[in-house]
Amino acid sequence: MNWQGLQRRVPLPLIGCVLGTCSYLVGVGNSSERSVANAGAAVWEERTDEATNSALQALRLDAGSPERWTDLADVMAETNRGDDARYCVEQAMARAPHLPHTAMRAAGIYYRLGDPESALRMTHRVVAETREYDPNVFQFWQRLGGTAERVFQLGIGSNTGLGRTYFQFLARAADSAAVDSAWTALRERQMAGNKETLEYAGALTAEHRYDAAAAAESGALPNGLLNSGFESNWTDQGPGGGESGWRVESISGVEVRRDETVRFAGVASLRVSFVNDNGSEFSPVSQERPLAPGTWQLRAMLRTDLKNAYVSGSAGGVDPEAMAGIGLRAVDAATGKILGSTPRLSVSRDWTPESARFTLTGSHARLVRIEVVRPAKSDLALSMSGSAWVDDVSLTPEATR
Repeated sequence: MNWQGLQRRVPLPLIGCVLGTCSYLVGVGNSSERSVANAGAAVWEERTDEATNSALQALRLDAGSPERWTDLADVMAETNRGDDARYCVEQAMARAPHLPHTAMRAAGIYYRLGDPESALRMTHRVVAETREYDPNVFQFWQRLGGTAERVFQLGIGSNTGLGRTYFQFLARAADSAAVDSAWTALRERQMAGNKETLEYAGALTAEHRYDAAAAAESGALPNGLLNSGFESNWTDQGPGGGESGWRVESISGVEVRRDETVRFAGVASLRVSFVNDNGSEFSPVSQERPLAPGTWQLRAMLRTDLKNAYVSGSAGGVDPEAMAGIGLRAVDAATGKILGSTPRLSVSRDWTPESARFTLTGSHARLVRIEVVRPAKSDLALSMSGSAWVDDVSLTPEATR
C-alpha cells in the first residue's frame, strides 16, 4: 500500500495521536508498553520516500519534540503536502508555544506553503516573546513579508517600539521604495517620533532627495541642527558624527573636544585649542543639513582666550590681534561656495553672540554645510595660541515679513 493509500485509511492527525501516546509509553519504560509503541510504527512503515521515512522514524523516537515535528513539516512542505505540513506545524507549536526558534521555523514553512499571512502572524509571536530575534525577524519581513502595510498590520501590530526599531532597520538597509512605504505606515499609526523622522530625513539626504529631506526634518529640529549645544559626545558615534550630528576631523596642531567645565548653557560646549598653529585654514567641525530655498540665520555663542604673535625673528607692521580669529560659516556642500560667515572672534572675549545671514535661491533645497572655521592667516609669520569655545549653534529660517 502506498503512502497516499495509507493516508486515505489513516489520516496524519491520527498518526500524531498514536505517536504522542507511544512517546509517553516509551518514556514509562515497560517492555510491553514499548511493544505497543513499536506497533504504532506500522502506520508509516510502508512509506517508500526516504526523506519522509527518516523524519517519521525520528518522530517515532521522540514524538514530544517540536524539532522533530518541524522536521517532518519541512519534508511535507517540500513534497507539496500542504495540509500535512500545517498539521505538523500545529503540533510543533503546541509542544513549544514560547520557543522563538520553533516559531521562526514555522514561519518559514508557512511562507513556503504560500501563506505569508500565517507566516507574519507567527513572526509576531516571536517578537512578542523576545526582542533577541529582531535581526532575524526584520530580515524575514524585509525579504518575504510583502508590503509594509501587511508587515505593520500582521507582524508589528500596535507595538510602537517594535515599529520604530523596524523602520530604523529599513532606513539603514533598504531601498528607497521600502523606506518610503514603511515611513507611510509608521506615520499613519502615529508611531513616528523625532528620532524616526531624522532617520527618514537622513535616508532621503543620502539619496540626494533634498526637497523631501528638508520637509521631513523641518519640525524635528527646532534649532535646525543636531546636537546644537554639543550635549552629546561625537566620539561615541563614529567618525561621521552619527546621532551627535557633528563630524570632527583630526588636524595637526589643533585639538578639538567637548568641554564640560566651560559652557554657555547646558552641560558642555565645543573647545578648540591651538597647540602648534601653522597658519593654515581649518574647519575641523562641521554638520550638513538639507535646506529649503529662502533666507536663513546662522547664530552661535563664542568665547575666546586667544593670542596671536609674530614668530621670533619675523617682522610685521600690522596688529596681529586683528589678523586671525574663529567663527562659523555656511557652505554649499555641492560647490564649496561660502554662503555666509559670522564675524571672527579673537583675543580674550567672554561669551559673545555672533550671526550670519544668507539666502538660498532657486526652487529646490540644497545641502548646506555648517563649519566652525579659522580662515587661513594672511601673514604666515603669525602664530596663534590659546583656546576658543562654541555653544548654542542654531540655523533657522528668517521669518517672512
